[in-house]
Amino acid sequence: MPEPAGLLTRDEALARIRSEGTRRIRHRRIGAASGAAGLVLAALVAVVVVNPQGARKQVTVVGGPSASSSLPPIPTLAPGVMPSPGTSVGGATPSQLPSVTNQPAAVPTVVATSVPVSEFGIPTPAAGLWGLVRGPDDNLWFTEMTAGKIGRIASGTGQVTEFPLPSPKAQPGAITVGPDQALWFTESGNTMIGRITTAGLFSEFPVPASPQAIVTGPDKALWFTEPRGGKIGRLTTGGTVTEFATPTRTSNPMGVPGQGSNPYDITAGPDGALWFTESMADQIGRITTAGLVTEFPLPDRNRVHGSPDGITAGPDGAIWFTEGLAGTVGRLDPQTKAFKQFPAPTAAGPVGLAHIIAAGGALWFTDVGQIGRLTTDGRMTMYAAPNSNTAGGEALAAGPGGTIWFTESRSNAIGRITP
Repeated sequence: MPEPAGLLTRDEALARIRSEGTRRIRHRRIGAASGAAGLVLAALVAVVVVNPQGARKQVTVVGGPSASSSLPPIPTLAPGVMPSPGTSVGGATPSQLPSVTNQPAAVPTVVATSVPVSEFGIPTPAAGLWGLVRGPDDNLWFTEMTAGKIGRIASGTGQVTEFPLPSPKAQPGAITVGPDQALWFTESGNTMIGRITTAGLFSEFPVPASPQAIVTGPDKALWFTEPRGGKIGRLTTGGTVTEFATPTRTSNPMGVPGQGSNPYDITAGPDGALWFTESMADQIGRITTAGLVTEFPLPDRNRVHGSPDGITAGPDGAIWFTEGLAGTVGRLDPQTKAFKQFPAPTAAGPVGLAHIIAAGGALWFTDVGQIGRLTTDGRMTMYAAPNSNTAGGEALAAGPGGTIWFTESRSNAIGRITP
């Protein structure tokens, strides 16, 4: 089925927001709220840089000013328990949005720190690094969207191996470990889902619309998002595809009006269902393996276009997500349906917070020029990235030994944090 004409993906919409200078979006940033922008960037970070040829050099990266011992209060709201919205089967008419009650929230503690960070250069120049995941072989696997390749970096040595896709126009994006212990990834350029074994053998499966994110579900199938089509897709390892439409078909007018809901990232929840972000509609969605969809509007969507982006299941049994344009990390309790929001010390403006994962009993997320760690009780730590121009949309993955790996698309490198 062709994708609806005239609709924008999340990335296209954010590009429009930047280019047109839209001011309807209110950014809850520490700098904007308190007049102390940049207080939480790390002062010095020791970095080991490894180029593709294996040469190593010690570098000192200078960050921003040192952290303040006492940060002024940040005006932010955390909603209370919200009534559960009506459950709708995919494709049904959107139902009335439930009302919510906002209550004041505690400001998270922010600590700026420095840790050893290693960088590993990618052999292919300007590869367009995108997705990242820890493979079943304990190595890190990543996608090169521009170069049309799948990469593997040895977690022990940092050695990089690249596997060119059958089609150079595949545009590989998100990547995950499948139920068969192979790596599965989206191909937005070819409108396919790709598969690669740890030995480097490829397979490809056509899907109806351009896929964005992908994850293995509790039913041992691959689940993926279709932003332009406003659908969630399901793919068996045998190649059978099923699609489920989201009930909400339009975007939040606080953002870019007249667009779709834009299902973006997706994760397996603790309740046997799949959870996903609707970045243009400012909602969190839930879909059962039978295709039953429930949507949870963000409590402040009538005032702010937060643009929920990354999503993951947290160590506390809750669903955690980022709001790139609001500069917050959000939490949704699957049982009570209560939201909480934690403002992050981002000074990046539009398109800051993006990817989020759970690792080591905490949440890790990306921001422009820094990586954040958030405990479930609200303590936040920011780590300055080796390069200040590290984009905010970088991918994250937990590696062996408690390490955190991340892509640096602008620097064309893979980074590793050793907390």
